[in-house]
Amino acid sequence: AMPKNIAEYGGVLKVRIEKIEDFKDEAGFMDKTDPFVEVQCGEETFKTATKKNAGGAAEFNEKFAFNKKEGVAELKAKVYDKDTLNNDTLGERVFDLTDSAGWGTGPYECVKDGSVTGKLWMEITWDRKSLVDFAGPMKVTIEKIEDFTGSGMFDKADPYVAIECGGEKFRTETKDNAGGSAVFDQEFTFNKEEGVSEMKLSVLDTDMMTDDLLGERTIDFKEYDHEDSPYECAKDGEANGKVWLKISWAQ
Repeated sequence: AMPKNIAEYGGVLKVRIEKIEDFKDEAGFMDKTDPFVEVQCGEETFKTATKKNAGGAAEFNEKFAFNKKEGVAELKAKVYDKDTLNNDTLGERVFDLTDSAGWGTGPYECVKDGSVTGKLWMEITWDRKSLVDFAGPMKVTIEKIEDFTGSGMFDKADPYVAIECGGEKFRTETKDNAGGSAVFDQEFTFNKEEGVSEMKLSVLDTDMMTDDLLGERTIDFKEYDHEDSPYECAKDGEANGKVWLKISWAQ
C-alpha cells in the first residue's frame, strides 16, 4: 500500500494517464482541440501523445515513471491544446504528495483561472525498494517516548534511547528525571548495507551501576511502513511504552 506521506522519501512514482473528459473545445470555428497531458514531478516532465481533433475528451492510456527525489512534495498534471505557436492551457491539477490517502484513478477535476474546466482520469502508484535491499545513508530521527514505567521508588527515570542496525550503534542524550515520557528530536545516520533486515531500539534508564532496560523493539525492514510510528515496546513479554521515530533514506 502507498504510505500516506511520500513527499520526504525517494523512490519511483508511477503515473498512468487514462483519459480526459468534459473540457471545452476552444479551438475555434474551423478546428477542434488537439489535447495532450503533461505531468511534472521535481525536475522531470513527461507528455502524452497529442490526440488530434479529439476535442475536449480523449483516451491516452500512457504510463510514465518518475525517479522522485527526497523532499519533492507535488505532482502537477496539465491538460493542453496543441497549437502551432503556443500551446493553450485547458486546465491543471496539483497533487499534494504529503497526503496521498484515498488516491485512486479519479476523476480529478482540473482548474483554469479558478474555475473547473474538465476531468482527468489518472492512476498514481508508489514503488520503492524494500528497505532490506537499500544500501547507503539511512537517517533515523528519535522523536519522543511515552508511557514507560519501571523507574525506582525514590527517583524518576533518566531515560535515553539506544538504536542498533548492522554493526553500528547510536544513543540519544539522557533526559534527567524525565520519567517515562521525554522528547529527544535527535537524528542519526547509519551507513546501511544491503541485506541488513532489522533495527533494534532499546529504551533504558541511566543508573550508577548498570542501566536498566525499560523496553525494547525490533523493527523488521521487510514489513516497514512509513506510517507505523509509534512503535510499542515490551519488557519481559509485557508491553511497556511507545517510541516515536522516523526513518528516511535516499533511493
